[in-house]
Amino acid sequence: MRLEGHFIKSLWFKNNWVDELWFAILDDEWN
Repeated sequence: MRLEGHFIKSLWFKNNWVDELWFAILDDEWN
């Protein structure tokens, strides 16, 4: 699994701005 993106203060959640992390996994890593 690899980190594809880190979005700083991109989401409004419970009255706070929070970071969002996007991860990806290759097809051959999935199995």
